[in-house]
Amino acid sequence: MKQRYQLRHNDEKNQLILSEYMEWEGIYALMCEETYPADVIHKAKEAGMTALINAIRTPNMYPFNQLSRNIAEGVIRLYDPQKEPVPEVNIDWEDIEESRKLLLEGEESEGIDEPLTDLTDDLTEEDLDDTFLDDDDLNGIVASGSTSVDEDIVEEEDI
Repeated sequence: MKQRYQLRHNDEKNQLILSEYMEWEGIYALMCEETYPADVIHKAKEAGMTALINAIRTPNMYPFNQLSRNIAEGVIRLYDPQKEPVPEVNIDWEDIEESRKLLLEGEESEGIDEPLTDLTDDLTEEDLDDTFLDDDDLNGIVASGSTSVDEDIVEEEDI
């Protein structure tokens, strides 16, 4: 999915405006827009990248870490006193392409796409204690009595 994030400053209200657009049929459609008091953003920017990311995340707009960093860097560019002021900063994001690019560049993933083998290697049956679950433990959990099951639905693989 292609997205565009636009950062601009509203001089009249002294606010940062962050707009999220999604590309749909060749045009960008506004999905969400958040406004932030500029003084809050400036204080967060002075406190560091993590504080700035936390300041721009809201319940309505909560970009994941890499995208949040890109947006925060855009905020820093927008309010950079060393450079000539810009009216807006646009950040284009294509999640599939960016994910591939990050993996190709060798950046560490946040564990979402990591194979589970590293996490589950230690969880073999040999490691489980023989008394892990006794029949007595299951008596309170499993309902006693029989349940009617439609035999047409149950296949041999399920048994």
